[in-house]
Amino acid sequence: MTKQWTFPHPVKSWTTGTGLKALIAKNSHLGFYLGYVSVGKSHPAYGKDYNDDVLREIQVHGGLTFANKVEGVWWLGFDCGHGYSGPLGLTSKGWTRDEVEQECESLAKQLAAMEKGEE
Repeated sequence: MTKQWTFPHPVKSWTTGTGLKALIAKNSHLGFYLGYVSVGKSHPAYGKDYNDDVLREIQVHGGLTFANKVEGVWWLGFDCGHGYSGPLGLTSKGWTRDEVEQECESLAKQLAAMEKGEE
């Protein structure tokens, strides 16, 4: 039996200003943050891979790096573990939880606009 994927070390979940659910987690090995926003079954991105053409216009830190169903909900996400994200990378600045929250809100706005056909 395949083990269902779960979020690594969730640190915050909330409903964004658009009404979409968001979650911030932390990578358990390197400590960088990960941001996720969920979409419903009627959303054009539901069930799509993060590299799918329907998501090509999404602007988020490092690009989308995650798309998967978790506990019956489709989530899209990004991570702050890129070489240019900080402290292990080329810069000395790592992303704070507040910055990741703002980026989740931005992602949620883009996804909400996509659902309304306002890309």
